[in-house]
Amino acid sequence: MPPTFPPIAALFLTHFDDLKGQEVAYYRSLSEETLPPKLIEHATLPSGLHLLDADVVTFAHHGFPGVGLFRSRQAEGGRGRRMGTIGVVLAPPGAPDNLFDLAGPLEDIYDRLEGLDNPFAKTGEDKAAASAYLDTVWEQYAAPSLGAPVTQSGRALAERLARTSPAHPVTCVPALLSILGPSIVTVYKASLSGQRVLLYGTPPLLPLAAFAWAVWAMGLPTAAAVTAGARSSAWLGNVGLMDLDELKKRVGGWVATTSDVVFKSHTDAYDIFIDFSKSLPADGSDVRAPQPKAPATPVVLGTSPNPKGGRPTTAALSYSFGDLVLYRSLVYLDESPTSVQARTVGFSATSRRGGLWLLVFEVLERLWNLCVGVCEFAIGRGRVGAIALEEDEDTLQHLLSADGRPELDEVGNDEDDDNAQDLPNLAAAAADDDGPIQDDTARRGRLILGQLRHNTHHLYARLLAVAAGKWELSDADLRELTGASRLSPWSGRGSADSRFWLALARTWNVEPVAEPAGDGDAAQ
Repeated sequence: MPPTFPPIAALFLTHFDDLKGQEVAYYRSLSEETLPPKLIEHATLPSGLHLLDADVVTFAHHGFPGVGLFRSRQAEGGRGRRMGTIGVVLAPPGAPDNLFDLAGPLEDIYDRLEGLDNPFAKTGEDKAAASAYLDTVWEQYAAPSLGAPVTQSGRALAERLARTSPAHPVTCVPALLSILGPSIVTVYKASLSGQRVLLYGTPPLLPLAAFAWAVWAMGLPTAAAVTAGARSSAWLGNVGLMDLDELKKRVGGWVATTSDVVFKSHTDAYDIFIDFSKSLPADGSDVRAPQPKAPATPVVLGTSPNPKGGRPTTAALSYSFGDLVLYRSLVYLDESPTSVQARTVGFSATSRRGGLWLLVFEVLERLWNLCVGVCEFAIGRGRVGAIALEEDEDTLQHLLSADGRPELDEVGNDEDDDNAQDLPNLAAAAADDDGPIQDDTARRGRLILGQLRHNTHHLYARLLAVAAGKWELSDADLRELTGASRLSPWSGRGSADSRFWLALARTWNVEPVAEPAGDGDAAQ
């Protein structure tokens, strides 16, 4: 079938030359000044892909979301392999989640190019034929003009999630919850408060890209916060060693993936480092499918200033007891059947991450009555008080509608793609005849993200209520925000909870930032 794309800002073909390394074989963009080909060959041919026959790479190119389909084929001469990536960069309002639906159309283009003896030829008939075909694709799908990258918010994401394809990364959110366990709340808070979050893993890179999208999506501010000047974390896609120096200079929060383990030693390049190399299926099978044994829980590393000078030190971050309220509500939604009832859903606490803690929490819950319905946050109870959220007043109805069925349970049924045999499992799922399975993972993923988004609304409302128009948070404000009491004394402005609220206030423009905003503050 002919390829179908949303409006694109650039079209490219890169390959690995036996003598020169990564090269650009074809490149066209809407603006040579705004979108030059600089470094796209490195972004689209990252470390480790040579070990695979095919993969999908997501990346950011001068602030715009891009995706490439990589293939490695046997060839005569040289190193015996011909490796290259065909891809596009989306024009606004294209968003990172739109990239995951483009593997099929890119397959169609690559199939056509592989009909030539050498699609990466630098001269001759093959060069002319490849360029002519790609020119045709470019002229058909190039956007009429290039605007600025669109700032994303939770509301905009929710609108896009109302209808998704089986390849959409929201279908991987339940798998991320299962792998991270209660630490998902730690990662959510890091993304929300504008920290630099780096996910490491070995190819295939597509499952890791889906996880990174989820981490980025769960940290999006509310539309009201964006209107008030909140800075969203940037989605960077995959980064490599060529990006290292730029990452260290970048201002603002971001979420990215990498296949270069050397990043781990550069602790001044990130705030949070999550190693998924032992947590994803070793055989490259679908991360969303049931696994024969529970995957290893990734260690979430956080950086802190080195008292002796030099690069920051790292230490494993752990979730707090208070995080279990939100985590347990996520587990309820993930464990829910297709109809979600407005009552506590029973499950064996020790069957999920954080087992014994959850077991203790379940006992304490009966004494303290912490959780009402799906979760206290979903109905505005608990420490946050009764808060009316005009922007999100229908969230409770989404979670607990009259018949118990989530209102957002609508998933697209794309037509089969006959050319999906080369795609990684996540992308090929769009071509499989397993709609109900993927529909349910999308439903659960939407519920999980919806619950985190709802919690974000409460955090924002609480922060505004406590700040009460003040430009800086006082010690008294932090005591109130952290819930300090005689039974739970305040640990000072340097405590983890205080630092979270301070970072949140600065990211959401409730408190001044120490240094001026830069390119890293714009969400892609």
